[in-house]
Amino acid sequence: DIRVNGNTPLDTLFDFPLLLPASFCTDLARHLAKLSKLSGEWDLCDRLSEAYQVIKLLLKAGKPRTESQSRVSLADAYIQEHYPEKLSPADLARALHMSVPSLYRWFHTAYGMTPANYINHFRLAQAALLLETTEKSLEFVGESIGIPDMSYFSRLFRLKYGLPPAAYRRQMAKPPAYSPSAEQPR
Repeated sequence: DIRVNGNTPLDTLFDFPLLLPASFCTDLARHLAKLSKLSGEWDLCDRLSEAYQVIKLLLKAGKPRTESQSRVSLADAYIQEHYPEKLSPADLARALHMSVPSLYRWFHTAYGMTPANYINHFRLAQAALLLETTEKSLEFVGESIGIPDMSYFSRLFRLKYGLPPAAYRRQMAKPPAYSPSAEQPR
């Protein structure tokens, strides 16, 4: 969790490869081994030096994102962190250092929808996940995703998934129906 200027996550500014080239792996392993051996109070400068060497290697392996890619990553990161809270387009615009009208124009270009619609889509995806994986009450699910009004939550959920939350949970809990045609020939 490396942040630039104390607030911008580094991975919103750079794309990092999932697999590093072998040459990077050797150097990275060497620096990480040194870092793990240093533990004393007097080794602080050495630990910081090794940590910066690791960051330097990662930055060499990564490539800077375009401004638009960075802004998308920042918007996604901000929404993921704050979706359970009351989150308005003005809050998002402030976090992205934009005016609200600019945010709406940019969101329409980047996501094809308004900021509020995108936030609600994200919240509802989180709700679906909670309904599938927990037995928490519907009220708890609604509150935990930032939509405490149960009728509004249910209406939005039904619009997106075609079922109210309770019916969705029941449907997702059922084992798939047996189909003879799905059986493999012997």
